[in-house]
Amino acid sequence: MSEAEQTAKPPVNPAEAFETFTLLAHRWTGLVNASPLMTAHGLTVSSFAVLAAAAAEPGNAAGRLARNAGLPKGGAGPAVRDLKTAGLIEEGRAASGKGRTYTPTETGRNALAAVREDIAALAAQLPEANWRAVPRIAAMTRRMAKLSAPAKASEAAEGDED
Repeated sequence: MSEAEQTAKPPVNPAEAFETFTLLAHRWTGLVNASPLMTAHGLTVSSFAVLAAAAAEPGNAAGRLARNAGLPKGGAGPAVRDLKTAGLIEEGRAASGKGRTYTPTETGRNALAAVREDIAALAAQLPEANWRAVPRIAAMTRRMAKLSAPAKASEAAEGDED
């Protein structure tokens, strides 16, 4: 066997890789949701994402918060309810008078800062080399989300004409 054959990597099976990535994402979300990192602050991954989105752009509607947090349409509803109940965001009226907007309270901003401090403290415990793959993983996640998103009604109609 030649040296090239010994060092050659087997081809990647995209379906297996996608399944592995999906299972990893599911396990990661479960791990973070159950960890003291979020539970100590009364948050889940979804509510943290919505709170961070509300802090980045205060006064947005729940739909916009869901998009900015990377949640499916309507996915911010439970997180918004939990955040309101905990006093971490407050509800307001849109300038048009139609719809509701959400802004973090001081308590919400403090909770967000505390979680970010906890994340930074944990991240500092790992060597920098462990974090080098994160931008690639984030880019893959964005691409996979686009590929696995349901077709829009107009695209579905075009597909029916063929």
